[in-house]
Amino acid sequence: MHRSDIPYHIEYIEELEKRVGSAIERGLEEEQAQEEVRMEEYSGYSMYEFVHFGINVPAVYEELEGKS
Repeated sequence: MHRSDIPYHIEYIEELEKRVGSAIERGLEEEQAQEEVRMEEYSGYSMYEFVHFGINVPAVYEELEGKS
C-alpha cells in the first residue's frame, strides 16, 4: 500500500461502519447485515468477497453491538 491509498481505506471503513450501524438500527441480524451491506463500489480488490463479508462486516457488527 502506498500513502496515497490510505484515504480510500479510511473511507471504506467509515462507510462500512455507517452501513452496518444502519442495519443494526433497523433490527437486522448479523447474517442479514452481511447480505445487505454489499458495498460493490469497493469490490475492486481480489479478496473482496472473503474479507468484506467474512471478516469486516461481522467484525464491525460485533463491535457496534458491543460484543467485542
